[in-house]
Amino acid sequence: MSPPVPSSFRRRAFALAAAALLSVLADAASAAECAAPEAPAAIKVRVDEGEVRMVTTASIAEVTEKAGLPTAAGARGGQHALGLTHSAFEQRFVVDVSSTDAGAGWRCSRIREVRAHVGFTAMDVYVAREYSEGSCQYDAVLEHEKHHVAINREVLRQHSGVFEQALQRLAAEVGPLRTRTSGEAARLAADHIEEGLKPLFATLAVSLREANARFDTMAEYWRLRRECQSW
Repeated sequence: MSPPVPSSFRRRAFALAAAALLSVLADAASAAECAAPEAPAAIKVRVDEGEVRMVTTASIAEVTEKAGLPTAAGARGGQHALGLTHSAFEQRFVVDVSSTDAGAGWRCSRIREVRAHVGFTAMDVYVAREYSEGSCQYDAVLEHEKHHVAINREVLRQHSGVFEQALQRLAAEVGPLRTRTSGEAARLAADHIEEGLKPLFATLAVSLREANARFDTMAEYWRLRRECQSW
């Protein structure tokens, strides 16, 4: 048999055809003649808590619109956002497989390593431009938004261990794959892992919303308003 040939497949977005998952299962089932992996796949996870970027050029009306509040409410007596923390979340991973010649144009492949990157690409913290830096209002809004940054990072840390465990389980489920090319095996393995991660990231999104909602109470808003004499 020829020496193992490495191949890798990069995956960034959630997109999966149902046939792809069926292919994983079918190929895994027909790969009985391929030897089982001698060791579990190596899992490497990098968690990125995100760089904080200050945005102070947007008006109250623009921040309100960015927050998804009705723009008609505006800054006159209705709902309006004086600040906002807008986070961009991303997950991507690379699947490396080791492949050997199985004869008759087939190859036996198994996952060798999964390298994953999960976290916030950035967190944009908005303070409405009506409040100049150093003013009471600016400092009060910024302090409130810093709490949201801390909440997002803490929720991400709480889920990072679950993410690594899920990758270990999903990689083990794939087993040996009998395909025509090692690249095809890497793609099928990535499809299976990607589909298996969907519930985890749906849960993370819910946890982020709920944790931030628990902080954004009317009591907190009234506390914020009392920080300064005028708004």
